[in-house]
Amino acid sequence: NGPLTRDARVREPHDNDFTEMSGSVSHAGEVANLRVSAAFIDHSLQTRYDATGAFGGTGPAAFDEDRSVDLSVAEAVLTSSGEGRLAWLLGAFASQTNEIDKAKLSELAGGPARSVYRRRDNLSEGALYGEAAYDINKRFTVTVGGRLFATRVSSESDDFDLAPGLIQPKRHVSDSGVAPKFRASYAWSPDLVAYIQYQEGFRAGGFNIPAAADGVAPGRIGSAFQPDRLRNYEAGGTLALFDRSLRLRAAVFHADWSRLQTDQYLSSGLQMTVNIGDGANTGVELEATWRPDSHWEVRGNLLVQDPTLTRSSDSFPAALDIGLPGVSSVLGSADAVYRWQVADGWRGEASGQLAYVGHSFLTFDGAAASRMGGYAAGRLEFALSSERTRVQLVVDNVADARGDTFSFGNPFSRARARQSTPLRPRTLTLSLGRSF
Repeated sequence: NGPLTRDARVREPHDNDFTEMSGSVSHAGEVANLRVSAAFIDHSLQTRYDATGAFGGTGPAAFDEDRSVDLSVAEAVLTSSGEGRLAWLLGAFASQTNEIDKAKLSELAGGPARSVYRRRDNLSEGALYGEAAYDINKRFTVTVGGRLFATRVSSESDDFDLAPGLIQPKRHVSDSGVAPKFRASYAWSPDLVAYIQYQEGFRAGGFNIPAAADGVAPGRIGSAFQPDRLRNYEAGGTLALFDRSLRLRAAVFHADWSRLQTDQYLSSGLQMTVNIGDGANTGVELEATWRPDSHWEVRGNLLVQDPTLTRSSDSFPAALDIGLPGVSSVLGSADAVYRWQVADGWRGEASGQLAYVGHSFLTFDGAAASRMGGYAAGRLEFALSSERTRVQLVVDNVADARGDTFSFGNPFSRARARQSTPLRPRTLTLSLGRSF
């Protein structure tokens, strides 16, 4: 085969349908402003995977997944208006998620299709939150906030044709808690501001289908996984120089992640969610924007961090010295834009960008086949525009660089061959836009 191609014994079509309806109502008052919004999302996905050799079989086989998700969300936010020392907001949030996931295995050499599992999941979430920022004086501001949340997860599954006699009754679990926020900022001048901040995040737990549903894998993964929580500490500031033509921002942060949730795969290819252990990440983030005149704008940013797994649980093997999957230790980009007036109402714009993504691993075992990242890609853009017309030429991946953006594609063939999602090859796009 040539480059950027792959072999599969079974064709792998995918169909993805997404529908969203949303609306909002807002009212501006003398004391407070009110905004109420709601949305409904319907998402259905049908995917076929080449499952040859999975589930103990030897001939060509297909794993067909049919997933349907509907999500309803509503939120109301009340914010203060006016110019007093105190600024505040109050909010209420509610969501309901229903998901039906079905999977079947088809031996393409003959025989009927067999159900691997059918599961129904429901997640209800609700929260009340608030925040108040008070100017102690013209330079010092303190912000205190919090989110009171509650979640309820229920799950049931059946139709385990590969493991006859396997039964999993309906289960449910509820969680609640408070996620606080604190921030203090001090302005030595309008051009020099520093801050410190603490914030927490929470994610609900849930349930797996039984690990024995594939009829092959040992049942060493628990049927339930626990909530995980993120605690983030940050300090930073902004600085403007040279009549505010140069703006700098810097931040240092540390995050503690307890009972980290992660999706892992059994030897058969079935996905399970486990609490892999505890993690942490410490890093520095830098940003700079330079506008020397009305023509030029130059920007750059750099993120250097040290993601680590500090404790590994007994439920799934994990290496402690490879970082956190999908989290690169170095990320950076730089771009420059030049704008000018051409003639007769036409404006010109030329820009270039270079971005770098460092190495990371897909999984917690640090296998060479799951290594990804470590590439740089450039982009050039040229445009001419008037009040109603825009002509644009874009060159993506200018040097036609090769890189693995995501070392995954098919969970059932990961053991047979290296998988990668390559960078899009060099691409030229010419577009013409007209407003009426």
